[in-house]
Amino acid sequence: MASENNRWQLTLLGHWQLRRDGEPVFVAVRQRRLLAALAIFGARSRRFLAGTLWPDGGETRAAGSLRACVWHVRHETPNLIDEAGDELFLDESVEVDLHDLQRRLLLIDDEESTAVMLDDLAALWQADLLPGWYEAWVISEQERVQQWRLGALETLAARFLDVDRIDYAVTAATMAASIDPLRESAHRLVIQGHVMAGNDGAALREYQAFRARLSRELGVAPSTMMQRLVATLDAKTTDRREAAVTSASRR
Repeated sequence: MASENNRWQLTLLGHWQLRRDGEPVFVAVRQRRLLAALAIFGARSRRFLAGTLWPDGGETRAAGSLRACVWHVRHETPNLIDEAGDELFLDESVEVDLHDLQRRLLLIDDEESTAVMLDDLAALWQADLLPGWYEAWVISEQERVQQWRLGALETLAARFLDVDRIDYAVTAATMAASIDPLRESAHRLVIQGHVMAGNDGAALREYQAFRARLSRELGVAPSTMMQRLVATLDAKTTDRREAAVTSASRR
């Protein structure tokens, strides 16, 4: 168990950082990777960790690298790692921001407070997992966390639309669209928000930009659902132009 005098906080979202009682602690790159893996995967066998963190060095060499890494963590940052049998894991008292985010995401569907939903929105916007880390095991987890974020942002956008906070809804949906520019469901929520606010021109521009990007990068068109959503906007625009031409011709 961690010492009661030390409060360890591990940051994985936005950047990597370890703090003890609020103060940053220097950790070498190898030890950072081990602590990140334990935070992401939870309790894992030494063999799993060695193979994941040192996949190219052979089993014996990888096991030796892990032993050395664990030794450094225990001597330089005591009480961070525990073990049971062959498994290693972070001490239960270590605070990990990724775990906090996971807990928040579980509550989003039931959240009714606008203030809390705005806090969730801010947390999700800054929730890139270990940016700049390009190892295979990290990339797969980055993709998984990104899908959590996208789903949560879209949930928040829909919830804000339900309570007529259209500005927040458009913000949440735009965040999702900026994370994944080809995600139609996010752009559809942006368009719905603009339509509900009476901003038909903004809705139509959003659709046209998305359609052009989809065609350019994937060679496909938006779904029938999305085309139906904007069909009335095209009709309105045509009616307005015809009305303007008619009015001008009568002058």
